[in-house]
Amino acid sequence: ASQEPTKMDSLKAAAARTTASLRSVNWKEGVLTAPLLLTYLVTGVLSVVIPVSQWTANKNSYYNAAGYYIEYENQQREYEEGNNNNNNNNGYYSYEECAWWNVAC
Repeated sequence: ASQEPTKMDSLKAAAARTTASLRSVNWKEGVLTAPLLLTYLVTGVLSVVIPVSQWTANKNSYYNAAGYYIEYENQQREYEEGNNNNNNNNGYYSYEECAWWNVAC
């Protein structure tokens, strides 16, 4: 009885073929000496790395600013309403500490 190849077997075979084909490339004489191919590879990598790094920096900056703004807004509301931290948040942003008995948290 012959066994049919599983998906894992086919993935292992594909990985082995990819590794073998990458090893068969003559990197020093083929790729690194061809300026056009080298430029293509470098610009391809940079066209992904630069936008992703800029997006990450801008995203972090935005979330930091939004967090500061929400905290400032909460402090202003507490001051204006004379709340004095008596846990009467009236539906505004609030932080609730989690406890072992609080399943929703």
